[in-house]
Amino acid sequence: MKKILPLLIALLFTLSHQAQNNSNMQPNEYLTLWLQVKEKEQQSLPKSASKIVDKILQRAVNDKNSPQMIKALIHQGKYDLSLDNENDTLIFHNLKQMLASTNDIVEQAVINSMLADLYLQYYNKDAWIINQRTQLVDFVPADMKEWTQNNFYDKVLMHANASLSAQAELEKTEVKTYATVVNLKEDSREFYPSMFDFLALRALDLLKVVDGDKDLSRSLSKAGIDKKTLFTPASEFVQLTIEPDSTNYNLHVFAVYQKLLSSLQRRGLNKSVVLVELDKMNYLRRLDSAYKLYAFDA
Repeated sequence: MKKILPLLIALLFTLSHQAQNNSNMQPNEYLTLWLQVKEKEQQSLPKSASKIVDKILQRAVNDKNSPQMIKALIHQGKYDLSLDNENDTLIFHNLKQMLASTNDIVEQAVINSMLADLYLQYYNKDAWIINQRTQLVDFVPADMKEWTQNNFYDKVLMHANASLSAQAELEKTEVKTYATVVNLKEDSREFYPSMFDFLALRALDLLKVVDGDKDLSRSLSKAGIDKKTLFTPASEFVQLTIEPDSTNYNLHVFAVYQKLLSSLQRRGLNKSVVLVELDKMNYLRRLDSAYKLYAFDA
């Protein structure tokens, strides 16, 4: 992996998310290798899976196949996190270099989303150790192994939000363009056809976990948001003023819901709006008392 990285970075600036169409290696050849990876993972053989992913990464670099490169790098990062405590932060360095080296807006969004996911994975892996450390305010140690909970949460939030920043471009990009990286069923692609939809749903999944053990009611009260307004229909909900600060992690979930619902409404995806509203209501069930009081108002 370390030998591959310099070549990877050197080539990355020439890549775009369409590169897979011109690949020297046929898509079914990549698929065959990924099936081998899946088999090794199911057999609990991460080292063997890692070797196959190395092979995929080498071919993807030679083919200038950006989606396959991203997918391979993410898998290698997952193995580094589980197998090698010495190199378990290497993936963050690698992905940041990729992020800085590409001019492709959609590719940047995907990498930001992956970084948010990996930061959360890293935190969850050692949460019992990390949570014993005193929170650091306005300071991030150079060594990630010294970070506190809020350092990780801040990174998850930063990269999740960054993954949605190029909303207009992401809405124009069909999710099937990145079929190599994303894993959606056919019905999901029907209801959530754009990369913005996919990345917004990923951001929601990540941000729902962040600070999930804290009182959401308290966050709402601090921000001056009436609980009842969160249960309003999408057309009203998207008009609410939700401006979370960096400490109210939970409120960022509702800000993303607003962005996604507003986007789906504007594009006339009414069935998708209903699905997202149901998901929002499910999330709001964490406010049990509020749910009982307001969910079924006449």
